[in-house]
Amino acid sequence: MPKPDDRENWKAGLAVASAGIEMVVAMGVGYLVGDWLDGRMGTTPWLTAVFFGFGVAAAFLGLWRNARRYWPRD
Repeated sequence: MPKPDDRENWKAGLAVASAGIEMVVAMGVGYLVGDWLDGRMGTTPWLTAVFFGFGVAAAFLGLWRNARRYWPRD
């Protein structure tokens, strides 16, 4: 049976591993939404760049929140 410390280490490790996936998904969704809106409105490439920027910001916000959750407490 795993020790309680092992379970916490696994939990932290999986959270860190999922951060990369979360970043790719946030940026991908931002790009796809911007590209779709550009196709509908004919504003290529402006909305793609703007929504990709929003995706990058959301990705780093998620990374920051995840890092703070496992940041050592003083």
